[in-house]
Amino acid sequence: MSFEITELLKGATRALESNPKLQHLAKNKIFIMADTGMAHHHARIDEMDLILRIPKYCPQGFDPLEHLAYEANCFATCALSNHTPRLMATLSPTTALPFGALVVDEIVGGPPDLPADIPAVAKCLASIHSLDFTEQSKLLVSPGDPVATMYTEIRRQAASIPDAGLHRDTLSGIQKEMVLVSKMMKGHGTIAPAVVTFDAQPANFVVNPKGRAFMVDLEKVRVSSPGFDLAHATLYTSTTLDTTVSVKLTQNQCMALYENWFHAMGENAFAYLPDLELTRRLMWLWTITWCVNWLVEQKKPSSVDGNAEKSGSAPSDSASRVKHLRSRIEHFLEPATIAMMRETLPLNLEPEELM
Repeated sequence: MSFEITELLKGATRALESNPKLQHLAKNKIFIMADTGMAHHHARIDEMDLILRIPKYCPQGFDPLEHLAYEANCFATCALSNHTPRLMATLSPTTALPFGALVVDEIVGGPPDLPADIPAVAKCLASIHSLDFTEQSKLLVSPGDPVATMYTEIRRQAASIPDAGLHRDTLSGIQKEMVLVSKMMKGHGTIAPAVVTFDAQPANFVVNPKGRAFMVDLEKVRVSSPGFDLAHATLYTSTTLDTTVSVKLTQNQCMALYENWFHAMGENAFAYLPDLELTRRLMWLWTITWCVNWLVEQKKPSSVDGNAEKSGSAPSDSASRVKHLRSRIEHFLEPATIAMMRETLPLNLEPEELM
């Protein structure tokens, strides 16, 4: 079942009105913002510098209240970095607002201008990765072995490959990378944990007029390896996915993000250096197999609780957004694109190169 933003906004307004501490917010005009995200609607509360963040659906296997509480904890945990919006209030799910909503700070600015804003993005990520562990962060998803968990997820998504009708050269490229990563994993040690966003594609950042970058999409925050974020911020599949940020970074520009992150982290960076190449390759495989899974799921009848979460497209997603996403995914899975991306995966991530 699809939920229109106008109806959800009415539900959010009623929720504000029924809360004595939030009633004053409902007296302001609330403007629906451009629908650019796959998982959330956004609305601006006029003159309050606040944003309503309204989920479009609840991921499979989650209770709506449980899911909203996790999102709220993600924002609360990352707020100490001073590079994410502050959580101001939580609106619990109701009949008119089935997945609830969050009220967060509005970050005024625009998408990062890459490569010029690479230092700002790197500093933002470093501020999150440097967070101390708190009672809040203990509630985050925290796989015991982030590498093994990621590889398991990749293999789960890869189960869709036989049904995707991929070119044999695309299949070969994916299989070769799987074999290489499997070999690399045999030698990896214990990964140093950190709070990571796990969704650091450039379109999820806002850069304010002073040049400070903020990560604004935080529902996937977990305790894992910072290398996943650094890879997500620089891989071709991330930097050319969205319409708001679309640029193919050179090898040197990718290195620049890692270098700026290294300097922003200080001595803490050394604990994560051994994992950077492996996590970069794993994130690429995770993204590619997600793309395969998306194509296969799109062939199935849609449902709010199932395919929406699996494919990354809400039932209410516009035809134009789905068309754009399909176009990018099909491009990513072309043999020539797979070959090009695999060539750009290795970076010289030795300490002497990053200093």
